[in-house]
Amino acid sequence: MPRVSVKQPDASGMKEHPREFALLHQLDPESKGIESQKLTEYADRGDESKVKELAGKSEASFEDFAAAFKKTGPAVDGKGNCLAWAARDSTGELAPFKFDRRELRADDVCMQVTYCGMCHSDVHQIKDDWGNSKFPMVPGHECLGVVVDVGKEVSKFKPGDLAAVGCMVDSCGSCERCKQDDEQYCMTGMTPTYNGKYADGEVAQGGYSTYMVVKEHFVLRSQTACTRRPPRPCCALASPSTHPCATTVLTRRGRRSRSWAWVGWATWWSSSQRLLGSM
Repeated sequence: MPRVSVKQPDASGMKEHPREFALLHQLDPESKGIESQKLTEYADRGDESKVKELAGKSEASFEDFAAAFKKTGPAVDGKGNCLAWAARDSTGELAPFKFDRRELRADDVCMQVTYCGMCHSDVHQIKDDWGNSKFPMVPGHECLGVVVDVGKEVSKFKPGDLAAVGCMVDSCGSCERCKQDDEQYCMTGMTPTYNGKYADGEVAQGGYSTYMVVKEHFVLRSQTACTRRPPRPCCALASPSTHPCATTVLTRRGRRSRSWAWVGWATWWSSSQRLLGSM
């Protein structure tokens, strides 16, 4: 099968074209070249004629790759540096929306989102079924993507790494619960991935967006490249449950209350494993 070898970009190229950089690592995670046929299958994500021209080459620069897959988005409401799908009210309808992600901090990871699962809790939230929804809301807490930038104090990630974000993005980090790695029980309140606020008042918005900026402690490593087009569930099965039964049961058995509980996810297990196994 013919392959196209695309040269890796420098730091400026990654920052200028984060979407295209993420797509390159999605298609060619091991830098072994991209099958020409796979490139043509993704032609609708860019300029189809340029992508097909790229597929006919044996080597290409990242600039050529970025130009082929550059795509103009729809008309968008709002202003900011991040493009997303947001709910404006309890009708549950999502529409293109722009907002500002914070500047990269020393302990932050910037991840270009390539996949985001849909949990039924997202549906409840965008329809305000639980009565606590804050609009405009960008849902999504099962996020998988490619790291495009890291803060100077980040040690576990580098640009090009696969990463994931689950249902939490922050906590105080200093209370007894946080020190026991039970951030979901943070005594001052953890920050959910969306429909919540950080301690400084910043609004948390989720993974139905082009990229996320998250503290390294709440970013997970992913060892599997998602090279197939249909989205897969990413993090829900491994998200720490906030169900009080989890702590009660474990404590009564004399075990430490830290838990990666399966409460509420049992019905997902069989079907999700089949999906995850094909990633």
